This record gives sequence, structure tokens and C-alpha cells, in this order.
Amino acid sequence: MVESENFKEPTIPSEINPDNPKASANVNLLNGQKSSMHLFSKKNWSKEELRQHKMQIATSLKKAFATYPFFQEILPPDSKQLKKIQIWMQMIVNFGVRYASIATTSDNHEGIMIFHDSLHHPQESLGKWFVAGALRLIKWKLSEIKKFLYIDEIMKKIQKRHIPLDHIYLMVIGVSPDQQRKGYAKTLLEYLITYSKKMNLPIYLETYNAKNEAIYHRFGFKTMEVSEIPKTSLKMYSMLRSV
Repeated sequence: MVESENFKEPTIPSEINPDNPKASANVNLLNGQKSSMHLFSKKNWSKEELRQHKMQIATSLKKAFATYPFFQEILPPDSKQLKKIQIWMQMIVNFGVRYASIATTSDNHEGIMIFHDSLHHPQESLGKWFVAGALRLIKWKLSEIKKFLYIDEIMKKIQKRHIPLDHIYLMVIGVSPDQQRKGYAKTLLEYLITYSKKMNLPIYLETYNAKNEAIYHRFGFKTMEVSEIPKTSLKMYSMLRSV
């Protein structure tokens, strides 16, 4: 993408800018309360600390998505399934650190959210995914990779129908099972909505879990399309929250 000379990049509010050393400071949420959210930044850690935190985040997400329909459709329920989900999550976390934003509820990473917005983050590309570790998917079977690529192609076509030009894309949100029902998901979503309002950008997401649709409705998201993915048992819910 080429920027025009007249393009003026908007300023990210300092309290939600991961490059700001005070980005972990409290943020006002929609309900007027404070949240001690942390925006994950590799600048805050040594190389070894960064590696440990990325692994912890990926492991928490693996646990959160262990029974997610998307992975159950692609990966057989054998002894290698969780290891393969871990590989996927490590790739997603690497992508988040390099090309998007990762927000966690604390340095213990009870709840994690990975998102990017079209104003401040580069567009996704195959090259960026390879840098993030896509080659590790070689440990998946070829049939599993082909099924993922098939679903991903359909998902991207659906996205084009509903994602505005300028937007926030919620890539991943998850809470480790042993930390659920403590309000972490609510805190993450309220944080993202606060960011959305400050940036004046709508939020787009998709979920393959029917139960999640009602949860997102409570946070102001509208279902744009419910799509049955051919040749699979998956049903995808495309959702958008206007500013």
C-alpha cells in the first residue's frame, strides 16, 4: 500500500500506545471504572523475557481454544492436536508482537487479545506470516494445511463484504480456562471498545462458536452474516460494532 503525500497519520492516545512506556497505566472504560490493561511491547522486555512471555501467552491461548470448533474441524482429536494448536498460537503471537497489538489483563496474561487497526498497522501479507513463523505449520499434515487454506479463502471473501475500509480487526481474544468467569473477557472487550471510540473506528470480528454471538451482542456488535462453510461442519458469524 502506498501512502499519498497528503496522508496524515492520526496520533494514538498515549495511554493505549504500546510504544509509550506508561502504556500499562489505567485506562478509563465505558463503565467509568479503571482497567490495569497491559499493551504488550517487545521494547519492555529482554530477549529472554520476551521469549518467555510469548510462550506463556501462546500456551494460555492454546488452552482457551482447545475445544474451539475451528481447530476441531481442521485437526483430528489425537495426541498431537494440542501441540499443533500451540504452534498456531505461537505464530499468531509472533504476528501480534511484530505487526499488530497484544493486550493482556496483566503480566500474568490471564486474558489475551490480539488486534490491529487499518490506520496504524500494516496490511496482512503472506510474507509477514512467514516471518511470524508460518513455516512451523510444516508439523501439520498436508491435508490439515489444505483444509485451513480452504477455510481461510472463504473467510477472506466474507470479510470483504463486511469490513469497512478503516477498521479494527479483532484477531483473537481468549481467557485461560482456569481464569474464566472472573471478568477478564469483559475487561478486554471494554478496553477495545474504548480504543475504538478514541480512534473513531468500527470493530470487526468473526467467531465459529454460536455461544459467542450472544456475548458479542451484549457489547454492541451486530451479526452481519452467518455463513455455513461448505464441506465442513463450521458456521461462521461475521460481526461488526459501529463507533
